[in-house]
Amino acid sequence: MSVTLPDFTDIEFPQHKEIVYVLYFTESSGGQEVPFYVGESSRGVGRFGDYISAQFSAPTDFKVGEAIRYLRSRGFNVRIKYKESDDRKNEEKKIIRDLKKNSQLLNELAGFKYKSSDEIEERKKIHIFIDILVRENGNRGDAINTENCHKANQTTNTLAQNASVPDLIRSICEELGKDGKPILRKDILIKAKQLGINESSVQPADYCDNTITGRWSRHSFLHSVDRGKYFLKGKSGK
Repeated sequence: MSVTLPDFTDIEFPQHKEIVYVLYFTESSGGQEVPFYVGESSRGVGRFGDYISAQFSAPTDFKVGEAIRYLRSRGFNVRIKYKESDDRKNEEKKIIRDLKKNSQLLNELAGFKYKSSDEIEERKKIHIFIDILVRENGNRGDAINTENCHKANQTTNTLAQNASVPDLIRSICEELGKDGKPILRKDILIKAKQLGINESSVQPADYCDNTITGRWSRHSFLHSVDRGKYFLKGKSGK
């Protein structure tokens, strides 16, 4: 006797709880698959429920869950590919390395301490990251259509209006300087332009703890090590 449940999704029951997975989005009508997060878990598919809850007290769950909600609100279809793995952590690292060659990943967005962070600001950072990712992939064939690119511009402009330039530059630098990576002025300018910020408004020296202009600024989150080269303050490895 067959079980006829036409509205149900049919998947094979997992044999193991160790998995690696990739979250990606496409247009609702199909098109190019754009990966945006890679993860691993010892809890099997149960891990995905954490992203639905997206509790702010669990920064990774919030980051991924909010990205999913935001993509859906913009009309994208969010999907998951996963596989069982005997070496999930190393497989995750390899997949991240491979995918980063062609696309940014939410894994690169700096985390936060929920007790001392503002939920609205952290949500804004996630939205900005997704806006950048959508716009970058909008330049590649059929992944993002003209209407979606127009929506991206509208959303980015709204964010730029509601957030101060220092806050936006901080978000850009936290993305570029994650894990102690050096931050180059040219890369800051590229990201800022994508958010609609005029180049004349981007003065990284104003945000450094060891420059003349930065010394008097209320916003000090960079450390200058060379001309046009910076680290996030406290993460220069020195």
